[in-house]
Amino acid sequence: MKARLVFDTGAVLTTLNPAIAYAIGCTRATMIKRTVIRTAAAVERGYLVRLGTLSTLGVTVSDLDVNVADLGHDIDGVLGIDFLWHFNFQVRPAERRIILERAAP
Repeated sequence: MKARLVFDTGAVLTTLNPAIAYAIGCTRATMIKRTVIRTAAAVERGYLVRLGTLSTLGVTVSDLDVNVADLGHDIDGVLGIDFLWHFNFQVRPAERRIILERAAP
């Protein structure tokens, strides 16, 4: 399934919109625990689920816990630092590119 994720180095958790999560089989029945996200705009309640894999930007991370919450703003989710810490990355806005390379263990 394809989703539009915002690259957000300020987000602790990768978060998916409930409709996307439901479409890939992540429901409250597969919940690990409830969550609360505090942003500048609101407090959102959600739940944590485990994804077998998440692939984006040409890379894959296995066994990733992601938050499920409605973020609004017509986006499918946020790619947070919990995903990104596996990589060294460069953001090149003028080139409209994000470059990831797997970090050494």
